[in-house]
Amino acid sequence: MKIKIQVFAALKDYLDPQFYIELQEGTTANEVRFQLLKEHPKAENILLKSKLAVNDCFVEGTYTLKDNEHLLIIPPSSGG
Repeated sequence: MKIKIQVFAALKDYLDPQFYIELQEGTTANEVRFQLLKEHPKAENILLKSKLAVNDCFVEGTYTLKDNEHLLIIPPSSGG
């Protein structure tokens, strides 16, 4: 199956802002997160603290992804 991944803020320093990946059926959002950690170890701190959303709704890491879904990886933000 194929999903679209979009990252924001500081994660754009480590990953393309938007890309597609091929996954096996039954893959969870956390499994994608950990796959990205292996590929981009310098982004570990941000990836582990980021929220996950699918099709604009926040999800837990245990969420099972489906074909053609849009996974958003949203780092914590700060500001004043």
